[in-house]
Amino acid sequence: MSARAGSGEEQVPVGPRPLAMGGAFTAVAEGPDALYWNPAGLGRLRVSTIRVTNAELYGLGIQDNVVALVSPLGARFGVGLEWYHSGFDDGSVEDKLNRLTFALGWQPIPHFSAGASLKYNVYNQLAEGVDQGRGSGVGMDLGLLFQPYRQLTLGAIWRDVGGSTLHFDDGMTSRPYDSELVLGVACRPHPQVLLTTDLGRDFHAGAEVLVARMLSLRGGWSKDLQGLDGGRVAGGIAVRWGPALVEYTYQDHAMLDGTHTLGAALDFTLAPQLVEIGDVQMQPLFASFYKSYAREAPGSAVVTNLNDEPVQVEVRIVQNELLDEPTQRTVYLRPGVAQEIPLALVFPPRIVDQDEMRPVDFEVEVAYQSAGRRRTEKRSLQTYLYGRGTLDWSEGTAKAAAFVTPTHEMVHSFTRDIVRATAQKHGGFLNRTTAIAMRLFDGMSACGLTYAPDPLNPYAQVRGRTFAVDDIQYPAELLVSRTGDCDDSTVLYASLLANVGVASAFVEVPGHIFLMFDTGIHARERDVLGVDPVMLVEHEGSLWIPVETTSLGQPFHVAWQRGVELVQTWEKSNQFDIVDLLAARQRYEAAVSAARLPKNAQAPAVDAAAVVGYVDSDLRQLQEMRKGYMEKTYMARLNESDSTAERLQLARVYYINQDYTRARQELDGVPEAQRGAAHWNNLGDVHVALGASQMALESYTRAHELDSADPGIALNLGLALHMVGQAQRGQTQLAEAVAGTGGVEPAMALLGIRPSDVELPETREGETIALEQLSLRTIERLLREAMAMVPPAARTAGPPSASSASDSLAPAGSILPKPGASGAAGADSAAAGKKGVTPNSPSPKVNTLAAGSLGEQVVAANIAELLYWKKP
Repeated sequence: MSARAGSGEEQVPVGPRPLAMGGAFTAVAEGPDALYWNPAGLGRLRVSTIRVTNAELYGLGIQDNVVALVSPLGARFGVGLEWYHSGFDDGSVEDKLNRLTFALGWQPIPHFSAGASLKYNVYNQLAEGVDQGRGSGVGMDLGLLFQPYRQLTLGAIWRDVGGSTLHFDDGMTSRPYDSELVLGVACRPHPQVLLTTDLGRDFHAGAEVLVARMLSLRGGWSKDLQGLDGGRVAGGIAVRWGPALVEYTYQDHAMLDGTHTLGAALDFTLAPQLVEIGDVQMQPLFASFYKSYAREAPGSAVVTNLNDEPVQVEVRIVQNELLDEPTQRTVYLRPGVAQEIPLALVFPPRIVDQDEMRPVDFEVEVAYQSAGRRRTEKRSLQTYLYGRGTLDWSEGTAKAAAFVTPTHEMVHSFTRDIVRATAQKHGGFLNRTTAIAMRLFDGMSACGLTYAPDPLNPYAQVRGRTFAVDDIQYPAELLVSRTGDCDDSTVLYASLLANVGVASAFVEVPGHIFLMFDTGIHARERDVLGVDPVMLVEHEGSLWIPVETTSLGQPFHVAWQRGVELVQTWEKSNQFDIVDLLAARQRYEAAVSAARLPKNAQAPAVDAAAVVGYVDSDLRQLQEMRKGYMEKTYMARLNESDSTAERLQLARVYYINQDYTRARQELDGVPEAQRGAAHWNNLGDVHVALGASQMALESYTRAHELDSADPGIALNLGLALHMVGQAQRGQTQLAEAVAGTGGVEPAMALLGIRPSDVELPETREGETIALEQLSLRTIERLLREAMAMVPPAARTAGPPSASSASDSLAPAGSILPKPGASGAAGADSAAAGKKGVTPNSPSPKVNTLAAGSLGEQVVAANIAELLYWKKP
C-alpha cells in the first residue's frame, strides 16, 4: 500500500527469530532484534553483533533487506543502528521505503531497563520512470523491560509514539503508521525452553527450544484481533557456531504465499576476551544451612586467565528469586593459569520459608576490564534447594549442629521452667553440672516427650548412603509434637544443655546418634569420683557422661546406662565418632527462626511434682550405684589394710562428691603418727568447705610447717589467713606461693582458676575478706598484688618438681598447665587443648562449676572445687 494512502498501517516486522516466534518478542528483545521489538533490551547487551537479513514478502516480489549493528557501552548502556530497505520494482512501478533507526538502552538497576529509538523514514515512488514524489519523516519508539524473577520477564513498547508522519515534496503529508502499545510476557520454565506472548492490535504467541548446544527450534502463531485476517503460523531454525549465527524463518499467510527470511549474524567485541569460565559446580543447597554458605562456599568455578598479565575480575553469582542481590567477590587471576574460585552465597533469612525441594538456576558472571571496556563472561548452572529442616548425613553428624537452638524463646522458656521446678535438687551426685543435666533430661521425660523412629527416613538407613537426605525437627517443633527419633531428641537435649551453659558433643555409632556432656571434672579425677570409671568417657582432658537420648520417658540413670553400653560396644572400633558441638555450631550456625510452629503453639507444661519425682528416683538410684561401687572398691580394701593411703584416697572420694562430713571422718581416722603434710592440707580443705575457717588455718599452718616447699599449701594458707582477717600475713604467704610457682597464672592453675586478663582494683590496706566475699576475681587480684611483692630474682621458673601441678590433685573442673609449661602461655595452651581449639581461638569458658564465674561469690557449700588438694 502506498505510503501516501493514509494511516493505520503497521511497520513491517523484521528479524528471523522474532518472526519465527509469531511476533511475540516484546519481553525478549535481545541483540539486534531489540532495535525494532523493544529498545530497552539494548541495556542488557554484553557483546556487539552485526546482522544482515533478506526476505521476499508473500511471493509479491517485495524485497526486504536489513543491516543492523548493536554494541554495549559499559555495563548498563547499549546502542544500535539499523538500516531497513523495502522495495518493489516490476519494470513500470518502483516503490521504495528506507528507514534508518538509532536506539539507546539503559539498565539503571539489575532487574529493570528502558530504551528509546529514533526512526527516520524516507519514501519515494516512480511510475514509468517519472518521480511520483518523495516523503520523509521521523518516528519514535519507547520501551521497558522488567524481570521480577529470573524465569519471568515483562515488556512493553509504545511504537510510533503519536504516529509517524511523512512530509512530501509537494507539500502533502501522510501518517502511514499509527501509534501502538504492545505488552509482552516471556518465561523460561526450563533453561532450554522459552515461551513468549504479546498483545497489541494482534495477539502473538511463540516458543523456542534449545535442542542442542548449536541448534534452536522456533515456532509461533498470531491472530488479527480486528478479524481482518485469520491466524498465522510461523517456524524457524537457528544454527550457532561460536560467534556466528545462521537463521531461517518461514511465515504462513491465509491468502498469499508464505515468506522466507534468511539471516546471518556475527558476535564480536571491541574488548578482546581475557578470561574464560570453565567448569562450574554447585552442591545441593539446604535452606537450614543458609548462614554457613557465606563462609563455606557451596560451589566453585574454574576461571582461566588467557592473558600473559594478571587480571582483576569481579565474580558474581546471580539468582534473582532467592538472592536479594548478587553475591560477589574480587579475585586477581594469575597470568595464563586456571584458578578454582569458591562461589559463596549470601542468602536472606527468608530462604527458610522454602518447604519443598526444587531446582534452582544460578548464573556465574565474571566481569573485568579489557581495552578500557567492561566485559562480562557468563555461565549458567543448576542445582537443587532442599527445604528447611532437611540435611545431608553423608558429610557427617556435625551438620546436625545447625538445629541446636538454645536461644529459641520456647526452648529457653521450657528449660527455665524445669530448672525452677527442680530448684531444690541442685546437687547430690558428682557435681552441679551432672545435676542440672539430670534435671533437664528428667524434665523432658516427665513432660511426655517420647521416642519414635522416623518411618520414612530412619537414621539407621539414611546415614550410610552417599547422598543421604533426612529431616530433623527443630527443638521447638519437637517440644510441640512431643515425638521424635534419635536425631530429633539429640538436638533438643543439646539445646537444653547449651541454654544453661553445659558443653556437649554428638556421638555417632553405626546407624545411631546420641549425646554426651562435659561434667567439667578433670580426667585425673576419674578413679576417685566414687563412680565406676566405665560410666565416664575421657575426652579432651575432661570426664563426660554419655546419654542415650532415645530413652525419653525413662529416668536419667537409664539413659546414662544405655549410653555407656553404646560406648562400650563401639569405643574401640573405627566407627565411633565424637563431634565437638561448640566447634560444629560455629561452623554450622543455626537459623533459630526457621522452626515452623502452629499458631499459638506452646511447649509442654512442666509438672513440677512429676519432674521432682523423676529426679528423686534418679538420685536414689545413683546414690545406690555410688555406695555399691565405693564399698566394693574402697571399703573392702580399707577394712583389709586400714592404711593411711587408703583413708586419704577415700577422703578424696568423699571430698569430690561434696560429702565433706564423711571426708573429715576418714581424715580424722588417720593415726597421729602418720599425719603428714598431705593429711593436714587436705583436712584444711575440708574445714573450709564446712565453714570452719579458723580450724582450716590451723591445719594449713601445720601442713606448711611439714612441707614449706609446696606452693599449693602456701596458696591455701594465704587464702585462709585472708579469710580470718589477717590480710597482711595472707599477702606475705601468697607472695611466697606465687614466687614458688613462677607467676600468677601457674598459681591460679593450681587452684583451677583461669586468669581474667582484665584490670583489677587494688586492695585497701588492712582489708578483711570474709568467706562470703571471696570470689575468683578477688583471689586473682590478691595473687597479682602478691606477685608485685616478690623481687624478680626470687621468682622461680615454675613450681618445685616435688610439688608440681602434675604431681598433685587440683580441684575438679580446673585446667592445669601442660607438663613443662608455665606462666600464662601454659595455662592458655592447656585451656585451649581442653576444648579442642587453638590458643588463638576465642577462649572457652573454664568450667569451674563451684564458683561459676570470676565475679561469683565462693561460699562454704561449693568451695570444694577451688582449693588445692595434695596427693599423699
